[in-house]
Order: sequence, then C-alpha cells, then structure tokens
Amino acid sequence: MQVNVRRKLDMAGRVRDFCRTHTDANAGYTAAIARLEERLARAEALARQEVAGHLAVSGAVANKSQLRQEIHKTIALLAGLAGPAAQEERELSAGILRPDVNASHQGFLTRARVAAATGSTHRDCSSATACPRPSSTTSVHHWIASSRP
Repeated sequence: MQVNVRRKLDMAGRVRDFCRTHTDANAGYTAAIARLEERLARAEALARQEVAGHLAVSGAVANKSQLRQEIHKTIALLAGLAGPAAQEERELSAGILRPDVNASHQGFLTRARVAAATGSTHRDCSSATACPRPSSTTSVHHWIASSRP
C-alpha cells in the first residue's frame, strides 16, 4: 500500500475512534459516522486483499522458478541421453539443447518445447545405443505445451 493512502486510512481510523468516544444525537452526524465506518471496513478489506495478492504473486514467482529449474534438469537429462544416440541421428544433438536459465520466459519455453518435441519424436533409441526411455519427458512436455508466456 502506498504511504499516502496508508496515512489517510490511519487518519480516518483516528477520526472514527474520536467520533465513537464523542457521540452526538444529530442525525447527520450519525449518518456520516456510519458512512465513514462502512468505507473504512471496505478499505481494510481491500488492504487485506492487496496483501493476499502480493503473497500469491510471490508464491507464483517461486513456483515458476522451481518449475524452470525442473525443466532445465529434465532437458539436461534428455541431452545426456541423446548424446550417444546422436552419433546415429545428428538431428538429436541440434534439437535437444539445454535452454539458458537466464533466458527470457518466451525464449526458455521455446527452447524447452523444441527439446521436448525432439525428444518425443526420437523417443525410440536404437538398440545399439541402448538409451532408456525417460518417463518424465512426457509430463514436462505437457506442462510446456500448456503454459502461457
């Protein structure tokens, strides 16, 4: 919350407290106090909503960072598995490159999608290289395909 807004809300709270201790029988006075209390309650609810929003954003950023690290590790595994198979199929070495961790979100996802698609296309390795089939590639590929920039 901005400093000037917080100060005004604190001032309005002090006015409300003063008015509660110094009551008056005037109908206009009580109506104004009722409006002030309603608006302060609304402002407090909005302040709580703002804090909850900031916490949600922080959690989403942490989750995004963790997902990027997991994707990077999975594609590093794919690149390691594709190394021996790339001797027979040269496309694998060019298609499965680890995305730069510091790349932009769009660049990271594009590189990860290409790597996942290349891994899915060349899922069956030749028996000479004896590559195991990575099971986590499919779930990562589905996450990458469904994520929005």
